[in-house]
Amino acid sequence: MLAGLAGLAALTMAAAPGPARAAEAAAESATAPSTPRSWDRPQTALRFTTRVTGRRIPDEMREMLEDARQLGVDLPDAPPPPTTLAQLRRRAQDDSRRLVEVLRSEAYYNGRVEVSVREAAGGGFEVIYHVVTGQRAMIRSFAIVYPDLPDGADGLPQDGAALGLQPERAARAQRIIDLTSAAVRHLTDHGYPDAKLANRRVVVDLSSHQADVTLDIEAGPKMIFGPVLVRNEGGRTKADYVRALSKIEPGAVYDRSAV
Repeated sequence: MLAGLAGLAALTMAAAPGPARAAEAAAESATAPSTPRSWDRPQTALRFTTRVTGRRIPDEMREMLEDARQLGVDLPDAPPPPTTLAQLRRRAQDDSRRLVEVLRSEAYYNGRVEVSVREAAGGGFEVIYHVVTGQRAMIRSFAIVYPDLPDGADGLPQDGAALGLQPERAARAQRIIDLTSAAVRHLTDHGYPDAKLANRRVVVDLSSHQADVTLDIEAGPKMIFGPVLVRNEGGRTKADYVRALSKIEPGAVYDRSAV
């Protein structure tokens, strides 16, 4: 019984703060802010800046990344400025997803964006988007198939090389879009006025940083020019004269540029 009481007394003495620790605690209490900041409590004047950081970011892409931000930018129909740190952080995360889309559009499929919100001097905040681009993906193959031409597509482009694509070019979104437009335009200028894109697949191998592009194009029926019809009832200009001015040869393969 006495041993138990002695142990309890020792435990009580060990838990009680000494004079030095009590003085430190009092000093900490005196210097601590009376109203600590909260991520959720509205702030009356939340001031902040944003900036994009990262190594070896091309100037043109850095400008695209900065333009993709919506936080702190005066845009039509934009939501009101954030009034809490929680709102600021959520908006910054939304921006980071937009920046990742920019990276992918420029063929940096392994790229990432890290967001941090830091307290700046003077009571404001700084939102930092740290961009890690990673390795750029190159086009490994660019195939064009015509599902509605089972007997073959003689004379039509079969791959990107036929459209001027050079080897080892970055799989940028705009480059793939331009090549797609060139493929459809080639068909409309060579007898297939109803040609249209049915499907486009871009498969990126993240381990090898290479992309395989496949276009499915519905060519439609092949067309040729028929006779030139001139309707000018009651007019003075003779139909034969108008036909002589026309550059369209009946029986020639349809060419949109000749119309």
